[in-house]
Amino acid sequence: MKEKFDVVVVDDLSAGILKNLDNVKEQIKFIEGDIADLNLVKQIFKEDFEYVFHIAANASVPTSVNDPRLDFNSNVLGTFNLLEVSKDSNMKKFIYASSAAVYGEPQYTPMDEKHPLSPISPYGASKLAGERYGFSFMSTYGIKFTALRIFNSIGPRQPRYVIFDFLNKLVQNKKELEILGTGENIRDFISVEDVCEAFLACAKKNITDGESYSLGTGHSVSITQLAEQILENLKLNDTKLKFTGFSWKGDVKKLIADGTKIKKALGLKFTPLKDALNHEIEWFQQNIDRII
Repeated sequence: MKEKFDVVVVDDLSAGILKNLDNVKEQIKFIEGDIADLNLVKQIFKEDFEYVFHIAANASVPTSVNDPRLDFNSNVLGTFNLLEVSKDSNMKKFIYASSAAVYGEPQYTPMDEKHPLSPISPYGASKLAGERYGFSFMSTYGIKFTALRIFNSIGPRQPRYVIFDFLNKLVQNKKELEILGTGENIRDFISVEDVCEAFLACAKKNITDGESYSLGTGHSVSITQLAEQILENLKLNDTKLKFTGFSWKGDVKKLIADGTKIKKALGLKFTPLKDALNHEIEWFQQNIDRII
């Protein structure tokens, strides 16, 4: 989907890499800053925006466990600041990147939007707080708000998390791949390109206003199966898997999306896992000298 928008990007670069914007830096306005800084947000919103795509967050469960205040400031206070300033602007829509972590451990799978909301980590709690504030601002001030509960987004320019971790380990040792935990955790991996399509489609269609959506493919794999698929894509037939037997606090064991609602609303089609992995592997191999 190609659109002609004037784009302003705000990022504190705590996780992002500015070089990732090299191909578009002449076409956008970039502001380095933290959305937890209300004065900065007020300054930014002196411009008029049609759409706010709120993706800024601490997205790490372990970080939220180790430093819950950092997580709160980034995910709750930052979201509140954007909503507070948006309500007095000419903004048309606010699209919020929520997370499957708001569901907590599943009472059933796949997980649709009616699943109970019971996060087990500070991260999940902070993302749910952002949703609650967004819908309350919609009810009180008329902001058009949509929440996309993203499952596990993967793709190029993601220099962290499980796939990057696996690829990095394989650079060091192709004979053995260590997997955190037992490898039995189940995940629903969705291509970052598909996530972007969903955000843009939500901005265009009024049927999404005031709704939350599970954003995942509905196809699940264990972490062991993910590792095996990566090894297959890389044609590493002799690599042995090694399991640590332990994971981190707040790590949900099973996440599978029921994407029926969002597929029906937006007409989305999802990239197969094998292809999505290849996109990330190609990026990793082309940029290995600067990312590890």
